[in-house]
Amino acid sequence: MVGHASGETSEVLPCPGNQVTVTAGIPREKVCFPEEGYSQAACRRTGAVLGQRSFDRERESGPMREQFDEELAEIKDDLVELCALTEVAIDRATCALLDTDLTAADRAAEVNTDIDTRGRELDHRALTLIARQQPVAQDLRALISGMHNIADLRRMGSLAAHIAEVARLHHPEPVVPYELRGIISDMGAAATAQAAAAREVLRTRDQVAALDLIWADERTDELLRKLFTATKSDDWLYGAASAVNITLLGRFYERFCDHTVEISRRVIFVITGEFPDE
Repeated sequence: MVGHASGETSEVLPCPGNQVTVTAGIPREKVCFPEEGYSQAACRRTGAVLGQRSFDRERESGPMREQFDEELAEIKDDLVELCALTEVAIDRATCALLDTDLTAADRAAEVNTDIDTRGRELDHRALTLIARQQPVAQDLRALISGMHNIADLRRMGSLAAHIAEVARLHHPEPVVPYELRGIISDMGAAATAQAAAAREVLRTRDQVAALDLIWADERTDELLRKLFTATKSDDWLYGAASAVNITLLGRFYERFCDHTVEISRRVIFVITGEFPDE
């Protein structure tokens, strides 16, 4: 036995190739003897390792785990609400575009600001939860994917605001030629539908629904090709500026829908631990 100024005593225990001093108070049966070749420093970390294991057990069950589950569920619910706002934004943007409606354009801009503010706050909460709780496996995948999804949703809000701004800049004149109103209307409906589907995928974490949304994106790509064909046609009568506007609008809708696909891919990753094939 070895005496210390503090009054504690330590016991010298054998360790292959070394000796390790264990402070009294740590039960002998909890001392981990390293295999031959481990350093004496590794032996001395035994107490810290035991303490971490005790903390991990407490975190996996009891009040700490309950609090973590509650905060994780709140983040998930708020992410669903954020996605619902993108539905409103793209719907109002399409209305502003097709109906030359300034009130709808204003509403799209307001919703985008709301999405951005909420997204920043939600991103901070997710990052703080990771730092405090050190989650693993599916919990960690859910939080990291959630942070990426927040970025996608904020971008979706911005794209909707861009569409509304095009309508505002040309008001009171319509932006979309009569011949293309049907395609733009279909793109707006497809974008709204995909945002709604993404909301449900986030809420339910349904892998089949997520795959369905990924495949549904082909519809928007097809509509975009129709727009490009129309603006490049020899029969185009509306000039270069109008062709640029229509091309940009088509891209805005297409990128909006692409973000819903990325959200679905991450939901599948949260469920399975693997991303689906592109």
